Amino acid sequence: MDPKLKDQVSQIMKFIQSLKYGDLSKRVDALVAINDIIGCIQKWQQALIRCTNELCSAMTHVLIDVFEKPLPEIPLRFAKYFTGILNRVCSSPDIMLVANEREAFELIE
Repeated sequence: MDPKLKDQVSQIMKFIQSLKYGDLSKRVDALVAINDIIGCIQKWQQALIRCTNELCSAMTHVLIDVFEKPLPEIPLRFAKYFTGILNRVCSSPDIMLVANEREAFELIE
């Protein structure tokens, strides 16, 4: 793997870890970064392909974590922003065509 690709994969994985395990502030920062990456997907395509399953897994984790709470405990602004980014991820053929069947199934379930 060339150094540029390795650096991009490392950056994406850092955002994925923050999204999956970070507090609300870190999750928002990670979503902003992921949104930026999807916005210029041609530049990040090869790295994103390598991280697709982890991204789908993190999205599934956050979906469950946020929406299994009682309604008054759901951070609504975060939930709205998250669902917008989730829609972008799921609408991207560059991402969804390389996701393995298990991760795609978990995400849509």
